[in-house]
Amino acid sequence: MFPQTRRTKTVVECSVNHGDDQSRHLFKLLDYVGYSHDIIAERRRVFHGIDSMINNAREDKIVRVTAGSKAEGLASCYESDYDFLNIYQNIVCQFEIFTNIFSNDTTEFCMLGEACHPGYYTLKLLTRGVKLPIIIEASLVTNQNYEIFISSDLFTKEFEQTVFFDSVGGWNKGKRTGPAVPSTRGIYRRDNVYAFRCVVQKEVLADWAKRERPFGWPCADVINDVINLDAQLVPVVKVQVIEACSGAFALFMRN
Repeated sequence: MFPQTRRTKTVVECSVNHGDDQSRHLFKLLDYVGYSHDIIAERRRVFHGIDSMINNAREDKIVRVTAGSKAEGLASCYESDYDFLNIYQNIVCQFEIFTNIFSNDTTEFCMLGEACHPGYYTLKLLTRGVKLPIIIEASLVTNQNYEIFISSDLFTKEFEQTVFFDSVGGWNKGKRTGPAVPSTRGIYRRDNVYAFRCVVQKEVLADWAKRERPFGWPCADVINDVINLDAQLVPVVKVQVIEACSGAFALFMRN
C-alpha cells in the first residue's frame, strides 16, 4: 500500500483561513494570473498601439480596429481568437437626402431598410468614387430596374480570395458562419470583418433617443454616449431568417 502522506496547506488555503474575505481573495488570485486592472489596461494600450502602427503604415483607405476580448484587455495573447474590424474610410452609408456632401473619391451608398428587419439595410450605390476598390466593384449587382446594389455575400467571398490559405506554414481557411472571414495558423486564430462607415447613426437612433422614459433609464449621459458612437455596416451571412433582405448589411456600433 502507499504510505500515508499528510496534506499540507497551501498558501491559498492559509490566506483564506486567516480571515480574508473570499471575494477579496479571488481578486488577488486574478491579479496573480494576469487579470488585474493594471494588466487589463496595459493590454488595451498595447493592442491600441499595434493598431495605430499598422494603420500609419498602410497606404490603402482601410483602418484596422482590434475588437472583442483583446480590445477590452480581458484575453491574453493566445487565450482566444483575434477579432479585427477593417473599416473603409472612403466608403460611406447614409440616407438619400444627405448625398453629395463628400469628396469625389468617396463612394456613397444609400441605406434602404423598408424590406428588411430592424437594423438591416440593403445598400444602393449613389455615388461611385474615383478610386473604387476592385473588391467593391466585383461585389456590385444590378437589378431589373438598372439600380446598382452591393451584395454582402459577394463582398465577403471576394475577401476570402485575398487571404493566402495554404496548409504548409500559411493560413488555413476557417468555416464562415457570419460576416467574418476566419483563418488560423497553428494556435493563432483570427476573424476579419470588413465594414463601411455609417454617418447617419444619430438619425437612425433618433426615435430611440427621444423615447419617453418614466423610470429614467438609461440616463441622459448614456443616451448621448450611444448616439455619438461610431457606426458601421457589416455584411450579414446568407441565411433564411433574412429572406426578405438577402445580401443585406447590419448596423454595428462601437466605441
